[in-house]
Amino acid sequence: MTELVSIYKWAILAGMLMAPALALIGAQLAARDKAMQTLCVGQGATLGVLLGLGFFKLLDATEAWIAVGPFFTAGLFSVFTFLMTERLVRKRQASKNTVYSSLFASLLALGYLVCVLFPPLESHMSQVFFGDLATLSNSEAFVTSMLGLFALGYIGREWRVVSKDSFHQTVFGKETVHTSFSPAQIFPWLLVVALSFCVQYLGFLFTIACLFLPTTLATRITGRGIRFHFLFSSILAAVSAYGGFLLSLRFTRLPTVPAIVVVMILLGSASVYLLTLSHAVRLVQE
Repeated sequence: MTELVSIYKWAILAGMLMAPALALIGAQLAARDKAMQTLCVGQGATLGVLLGLGFFKLLDATEAWIAVGPFFTAGLFSVFTFLMTERLVRKRQASKNTVYSSLFASLLALGYLVCVLFPPLESHMSQVFFGDLATLSNSEAFVTSMLGLFALGYIGREWRVVSKDSFHQTVFGKETVHTSFSPAQIFPWLLVVALSFCVQYLGFLFTIACLFLPTTLATRITGRGIRFHFLFSSILAAVSAYGGFLLSLRFTRLPTVPAIVVVMILLGSASVYLLTLSHAVRLVQE
């Protein structure tokens, strides 16, 4: 077991850094009521990855292009999907989730059709959708760690500005108009880069689960502030990434990402219950 941890130490570190980064991004997206839209954008990134892989394999491109090229096609399709969803729900106050769900189903179907057009992609479909942190190379783990560190540093430093922007969008239903540069303007670009990168290298399931599971569980804890919400979400994501990875190494038939998600659900639910119980006991004592 110790030898396996030593072999996968960089992949484990990458997961432990990217998971809390995604959790903090997801908390802001949840505050903006962008969860379903992000699900569509993430599926758009998945379609972009599959098209990029098929295109570069068809051209018999070098391994470097096959590794990097799909990231750019994922980014392109992420932006395209975001703009499409914005256009489709513009001036629509109700049934936005219906539009998002329909688009998600369409993108999912298109992704499968791409795999049919490029038969070698069938194995990649499972990889892109479910992900497997154990397959990360050292260079990919390094880039993942750096992106995770950047996202953590950015949101950790500018959380007040980004949260204020999220509050403005929630209340007024539109983005804040900035007359000069604001750190909050980096957030949409960080989201596109993180989604495109994580969907390709870590998988759609890992990306969406880390974005929204921690913050969903954190909202069940009452009587705490926003700082606690962010702290709880990020710690839960990091510990789950570590625990789920170790669990998959201990039981080799377990895939890493589903193991991480299950650990996150169990650990998060247990933590919520204990924290809620302790809060209730404290209120009774007072």
